[in-house]
Amino acid sequence: MPAKRPRVPKLSHHKASGQALVRIEGRCVYLGKFGTADAEERYKRTIAEWLTSGCHAAPEPKNGGDHQLSVAELILAYWRHAAARYVDRDGKPKKEQFHIKAAMRPVRQLYGSMLAAAFGPRKLITLQRAYVEIGYCRTMVNDYVRRVRRMFKWATANEMIPPSVLHGLQAVDGLRAGESGASEPRDVKPVPQKFIDAVLPHVGRQVAAMIKLQLLCGSRPAEITMLRACDIDMSGTLWEYRPPRHKTVRFGKDRVIYFGPKAQAIIREFLTPDLHVYLFSPADADRERREQLHADRKTKVTPSELRRRRRRKQKPRRKPGDHYTTDSYRRAIWRACDVADIEARGAAPPFVCKRCGKSYNQFGFLRLHAEQQHGETLTLELEGERIVPRWSPNQLRHAFASAMRKEYGIETARVLLGHANVSTTEIYAERDARLAASVIGKVG
Repeated sequence: MPAKRPRVPKLSHHKASGQALVRIEGRCVYLGKFGTADAEERYKRTIAEWLTSGCHAAPEPKNGGDHQLSVAELILAYWRHAAARYVDRDGKPKKEQFHIKAAMRPVRQLYGSMLAAAFGPRKLITLQRAYVEIGYCRTMVNDYVRRVRRMFKWATANEMIPPSVLHGLQAVDGLRAGESGASEPRDVKPVPQKFIDAVLPHVGRQVAAMIKLQLLCGSRPAEITMLRACDIDMSGTLWEYRPPRHKTVRFGKDRVIYFGPKAQAIIREFLTPDLHVYLFSPADADRERREQLHADRKTKVTPSELRRRRRRKQKPRRKPGDHYTTDSYRRAIWRACDVADIEARGAAPPFVCKRCGKSYNQFGFLRLHAEQQHGETLTLELEGERIVPRWSPNQLRHAFASAMRKEYGIETARVLLGHANVSTTEIYAERDARLAASVIGKVG
């Protein structure tokens, strides 16, 4: 849905002084003698600059001086710009907004009252160390430093600070591997099939379908969670799915995901007459879970329980969403990994609370009971080396890439993953070390 055009402030006549003025966000900008060509030109220039800056007026200089903007005021002005820019087609905020907030929080805490014009390279190096002390890995520290530098670049382009500030910040190098105290990012590895098989019995029908679809088509987690029938072309033998939003849409690239017979059979189970609803809905999963619990119930439902159910329907504590997010999808898999790990180490339902002796058929209910009734988080059951480690949905994409590269080659894997360059596919597809070992065994 296109954004509405902002209301442009009109040119007014200040009769007391005879000047032309325009009011922008409560500020009166005087433009010279009313009715002259010079005032008209200055009005058009002011409106054009206001629209270019995202319809946000620049903060007024303090004490009549130039470049007296504080760092906190600069962060606020930049956030208004970022909140309007980093949104998707539906007007929902992108993840970039979350990263900007996280990057700017230490900046405001350390240098909020400082003048933005005095923010130099040494301040950025101190901020770099602050990110390391927080616990961010090396690559994330470099990304957050680039976001801070981008804010000062935006302020320079809008003539809020002198260009010399940005020139000095560009002299700060990023952290290099092995030369700083920051931890290195963990490599994302393909998840083994045995861990996938261990998790599938402990997830709902919707999450299990998304896991299987990712293994069959190699899509990103976000592309599967937003799957709708209206976005799938079912006219051919192979179905073509074009996600309305994907990672490279801002570069003008098209993304096509192909569904074969196995994937089509999974999707058919979730098709509904309404083509615009999401196929995998947490609300449907919650309803099916409650129906199963009701079917497995052995005792009669009491009147008080019926009243509680009616109250929950009228005023639910948390209403399930219309589709999964990447975070809720990942959390569902992690909870299943915890249950599978407990069972792999010999523990099985019922799970008994050590404090009061109450038992539950699922470990998640026992953990919730311990948090609400006893104020503690259960971790004792998960101590020691895990048999079933936690894995994330993006590792399914890596597993698909490795299988496609091993079977059909790197170029086929690149096309199926939707990458523009083979170098990107190299990150996802694991090299086959056994092939290299066999060659060395023959020639070495």
